[in-house]
Amino acid sequence: MNSTNMIALSSLVLIALVIVGLEISLYIKFKKKLLSSFKHLTVVDVMYEEHRPIESLYNSYKKIPKAKFKIVMMSLRSEDNTTNFISTFIDLLVKLIFTTILAALSASVAVSSTSLNALNANREYIQTNTTSWSKSVGEILEGLKLGIETYFFFYLVAALIFMAATIDIFFTYKKQRLLKMHLTIIDQIEKEYK
Repeated sequence: MNSTNMIALSSLVLIALVIVGLEISLYIKFKKKLLSSFKHLTVVDVMYEEHRPIESLYNSYKKIPKAKFKIVMMSLRSEDNTTNFISTFIDLLVKLIFTTILAALSASVAVSSTSLNALNANREYIQTNTTSWSKSVGEILEGLKLGIETYFFFYLVAALIFMAATIDIFFTYKKQRLLKMHLTIIDQIEKEYK
């Protein structure tokens, strides 16, 4: 792999790490937003999220004054965790840019292969212009080698994109589960208030 591909691959790894960091920070921010409703309660009333059973979460929501409870309820119901910038960016990258480059690369390798076959099939040309034929074949093989290296590079890029998409899906799922749990409890309390 040449130095240009290594630099590009390093940049892509850095971008993937930034995406992972962004996903984690967005998830932490989302969890803090969910728990911000309980800020005014004492520490005894609110346990850590990992150890809080649903009953404790239910009791915490019940302790919120009704006026603030309505605002919390509207805020949580307006949350949309189904789409975000990262998943849209990955989708756009895969659908437009990645497939276009891969198709152009495939066409280039196919043309090189066809040219190599045409040169090898022309026996007269091989016998009369051996030096020229050898140079042409060498250039075509060099192009094929470059194409294969580029395919490998795009394979690594695809693996990084897959990794970023998997992380995005994982955190979106976790946010959806957390939001669903909170909304279920809020719905139950809302029924009791009626």
